[in-house]
Amino acid sequence: MALGFSRKLELEEIYNKNQDIKSALAPAFESQPKLVQGVECIKNEQQERLFLLPGHVGLAEYEVTLGIAQELSGSIQTLQNLPGSISYLFEKTAEKFSADYILIDMSPSLSSVNQNLLMTSDFFILPTVPDFFSIMAIDSLARIIPR
Repeated sequence: MALGFSRKLELEEIYNKNQDIKSALAPAFESQPKLVQGVECIKNEQQERLFLLPGHVGLAEYEVTLGIAQELSGSIQTLQNLPGSISYLFEKTAEKFSADYILIDMSPSLSSVNQNLLMTSDFFILPTVPDFFSIMAIDSLARIIPR
């Protein structure tokens, strides 16, 4: 299925095929007996080297599990692979498409998933506006990221 920015996405079709980040991470987070694999991303009609791996609102369901795994991975063997499963998924998907860069649009929170994404990133961009709440958010990130 090709995707252009001017075309309306057939979201139901995409999610019925389980071509999203939550479905891709399910083997790790739902203790399925299979390896996390690269996702069959959606092609863009205008940019042949640009692909989309859809997010999923249900990814938030893994927040608690990932938070516990990050805290206890040294003491509970079964949790050791969860924090690395997200970066592993991106690595395998990038290999599948020979991608040099992966851009991740994250939610504006300090959730376990976002913390994991920041820890495995080489760079990040923090879009802000010059207002009081953005300044508070930057101060908050400055305290959280070093941990």
